Amino acid sequence: LRLNLLALSAASDNWEITQDLNNVTSGMTDAEVIDLMATVRDSGNSIVLVSVYDNDFTSRAMKYGYQAGISGIAGYQWILDNLAKSEDAFFVDGVLDEEAVLGWEGNIVVLSAEGSGDVYDRMLVGYQRERLLMPLRGYDLDTFLEEPAGKTAHHYDAVYAHAHAIKAMLEDGKDPLTDNLIDYIREVEFQGAIGAISWSDGSNDLSGSVQLDIWLAVRGEQIIRGGYETELVTDFIWKGQETFPLGALFSDADSADRSRSLALQACVTDHNNDNWSIVGTFLYSLEFGDTNGDPDTAADAAEALLTTPKVSLLGTSTQEETDSVHAVAEDDKVPLVSGASNAMKFSDEDDYPYFARTFPSSFNVASGVAALLNNNAEDGEISILFTPSNPQSVALKDALVDLSDGESWDVEQIIEVDEDITDFSVILNQIRDAEIRIVVAFLLNPASVARMFAQSYDEEMSGDGNGYQWIVDDASVSLDSYRINGVLSTSAVRGWRTGVGFLAGAIEGTQNNRFLTSYAREQAAQADPSLFPEVPDNTAAFHYDLCAVLTRALELMVEDGDDPFDGEKMMEKIRQVEGVEGASGTLAFNGNDRGGVYALLMQQGDGIGSFLDVGQWDGETLREEGFLWAANVGQQVFQIASLLPLDTPAGRSAYLAILAAVNDIASNEESKIIFELDTIDTNDNNFGEIVEKMEDLVEKGIVGFLGGESASLVEELHEEVLDPREMPLLSAAAVAGSLEEPFDYPFFLRDIPSTSPESQAIAALLTKYVTDEYICLIYRPKEDNSESLRDAVQSLEVTGDNDDEDEEGDGWQISKEWTVNDLDDFKDINGFGKCEVVLSFLYDAELTGRVLGQAEKDGTAGKGSEVQWIVDDFSFSVAAIDGDDSEKGWEGAVGFSADPDGGSIYETFLASYARERANQDDPEDYPETPEPKAAYHYDLVYVYLAGLGVTFNPFGGRGFMIDLRGVFLEGATGDISFQQNDRQQDIPFLFLGGDGDGNFEDFGSYTVTAGLDENGDFLWRGIEVESTSSSPPSLSSPSLSMWLGLLVGWVMMMRMR
Repeated sequence: LRLNLLALSAASDNWEITQDLNNVTSGMTDAEVIDLMATVRDSGNSIVLVSVYDNDFTSRAMKYGYQAGISGIAGYQWILDNLAKSEDAFFVDGVLDEEAVLGWEGNIVVLSAEGSGDVYDRMLVGYQRERLLMPLRGYDLDTFLEEPAGKTAHHYDAVYAHAHAIKAMLEDGKDPLTDNLIDYIREVEFQGAIGAISWSDGSNDLSGSVQLDIWLAVRGEQIIRGGYETELVTDFIWKGQETFPLGALFSDADSADRSRSLALQACVTDHNNDNWSIVGTFLYSLEFGDTNGDPDTAADAAEALLTTPKVSLLGTSTQEETDSVHAVAEDDKVPLVSGASNAMKFSDEDDYPYFARTFPSSFNVASGVAALLNNNAEDGEISILFTPSNPQSVALKDALVDLSDGESWDVEQIIEVDEDITDFSVILNQIRDAEIRIVVAFLLNPASVARMFAQSYDEEMSGDGNGYQWIVDDASVSLDSYRINGVLSTSAVRGWRTGVGFLAGAIEGTQNNRFLTSYAREQAAQADPSLFPEVPDNTAAFHYDLCAVLTRALELMVEDGDDPFDGEKMMEKIRQVEGVEGASGTLAFNGNDRGGVYALLMQQGDGIGSFLDVGQWDGETLREEGFLWAANVGQQVFQIASLLPLDTPAGRSAYLAILAAVNDIASNEESKIIFELDTIDTNDNNFGEIVEKMEDLVEKGIVGFLGGESASLVEELHEEVLDPREMPLLSAAAVAGSLEEPFDYPFFLRDIPSTSPESQAIAALLTKYVTDEYICLIYRPKEDNSESLRDAVQSLEVTGDNDDEDEEGDGWQISKEWTVNDLDDFKDINGFGKCEVVLSFLYDAELTGRVLGQAEKDGTAGKGSEVQWIVDDFSFSVAAIDGDDSEKGWEGAVGFSADPDGGSIYETFLASYARERANQDDPEDYPETPEPKAAYHYDLVYVYLAGLGVTFNPFGGRGFMIDLRGVFLEGATGDISFQQNDRQQDIPFLFLGGDGDGNFEDFGSYTVTAGLDENGDFLWRGIEVESTSSSPPSLSSPSLSMWLGLLVGWVMMMRMR
């Protein structure tokens, strides 16, 4: 180890070994060790590397290094050989030595990791099995360790290395007993108990991703605080900065308290690792005391923590705990800083001289309720329910009464509620008799709230359509408020639909992401992570901010030269803290209470057993997002926005279709959801302006977008807006590719089939009618839909002889292709006269019409021409008929377009479309007959409606997107369900053709499952073809992936139901 360290030092540019004491021997006397420590001290070096491999020497070096002032506490960093990781590390002559413990503080040992993962777990099982079998083999069980010793996993992997090598030799016909086995071992690569195993560089040494653990000595224990694989991962203290001790008080038996304790630990760890302090001279140590949720136990725990000096006590979760712990803190003059909502507003620090909290007080919560009433009550009278025996309930009631101005709303009725109430009938009668429709319930008891909502719903005084609005306290926004005696109550769930409350947990501070990441780290590091909530309690972030407050207070103490253990001055500095950015907003204090900017989350029951995020109160402004105010309208309003090219007939037609759906839903008295529509014109705005407008809408609380007719626009918007902000986009455009993997575009969904079924329909037509014709293709290279259809059709080419006597043709393939961006490009094509079949995938209706008009003049299109044109679905539009030339050119041209007339409400759509067109200022600017894809846009709004009806959180981004993919409904275009990002593809494609008079004729249909089915005569290369129903070609049979998609969609649908 010494030689390797010397070599690495010589090769390094940023550290160097300047003292090499290589004369250390086993059995050195205390005097010799003391002299050695003095030599180290005199060198002036502050980093000591130990490669002695003798624990007796190491423990003495720790003891006498501490005496010499060169230990971690004194600002030195020791890194020791791996043998120093030992149960005897803190013992001198067999006795636990206090000075050795202090000398070890902050010292590091690097040791091979024992391993992790499934293979390591399998090794542990195998180890225990073999250990238990040892007595049967004649060995004493007690001579075998209960847990594997270090490097055991390496031996386990050595056997597997041989096994892999021998297998390879046998496959190569080699003899493991006579041929060179070691060469094969060096080529082995596999996942072992210690990680990835390989000797890929051909040396004798293991390469792969072998891990090393970094052990740190902390208060008499050696614990893992980091690791090394390919780079250093640190979680340890370097060169022992000054440490200030903190005491924390939480209940081990309470899940929410365990979450809060993790949040506090996360903050302390972050502070120690990254040194948040601007002074940069101190760290924290943290000692926990268990309150068991009991005031007396909490006081005892506080006294136990204060047997050694503490800079501050942190924690307590109830008013009663705070009272008892504050009595202890006041006696010892130690600050108590809490992250919990203890009942009263402590405006005067003389009441609680050693108490402050980072959580908004009852006054702040009442302020949020008052803001909600100001926005929605409209001169309403309200009733307040409160529990006299609960101080926080009384405080909330008093605060709300004080905030009433008697103008926008007034407290008309105050009703006392027993803490253990089981029957609300008398109270409900009082509310009904007073003809009050708005009830504020500050009960702070989820069990009582569950009964309140269940009985009020049964009495038609809560829930959708009953016209009552209920507002509850933060403690009652809980899944327990859906249960009566532990059993889910359907009436309580439905009654909660018109209930809303504020949770002090809508975290928007600058440190929020850091908090969530650090919390997850601490939760994963617990011996049993399942005991700690995976998602932080809604108050946890306020506890995370506790040590940030103390950091700033300590900085003020240090700056003023005060003693950090002077509790009175420390409390004074805590109250001076302001402008500190935390996970819960900007931290500041007004007396004992939190001031500054904070956030309260407004949540509403969803009517199916969960809660919706419907707004926030930040202490100054209330932001409502799709909030249902049942006392007024009984419908929940959600904002959506369309992205459409309004300068095109298709875009204007789609706009009318979307508007028709929005107004149809709003006019339905039974609908509990209505939409407000914004529209962004994608032609009038450059990309930056589109993004800016979308971001503005996101800030206002939009649930999603619809539209987007261009593949490139969808791709750019997905990257710039949708994916980063987790915002859905529903489209009726067959944009490029099938997007079979939803994670390619996780926030994109379309209700029109992709180019895949259209390409299959074209291939089926070619397979049936082409013999040996010369097939040409024209497309636009920068149009994603054009290229996508081109690629899809080319992938379906049929070559070779056709041995099926019932099938015509001898296979087909594209002979020549050209790119056409405008009419001049088409005119410049040399050799077009050879074409007998033309595939036109221009995806531009006007350009297609002009090209067909020019081809008719050239004799290569229209009546009398022997050239067969097959065009893309986008070109079947009134925009493609522009004058006699294009009309004549269209005669005989055919193609496939997704059939919009597939659903039972298609006639409703047509009537609603006509209504919206008539309501426009200039109806003639909008197509009289809906464009083919307009009905798909109509259905997009209903997809959103269905998704909002089943989702737990419409603003939940990823979760809402999953819910949208699981909807199943009947729309204007038929049954709608989804396979990954795409709509299921078994809807019909119309087989259409131009008649030469500006119209399109219907010649049949194509579906993925039924194939091509002609029901009318059409021209094929100028000759009329009598229709004959054809069996589906093999290429149109549904694929395994499609059926799997159907199954996945069905499972998701059943889950949502």
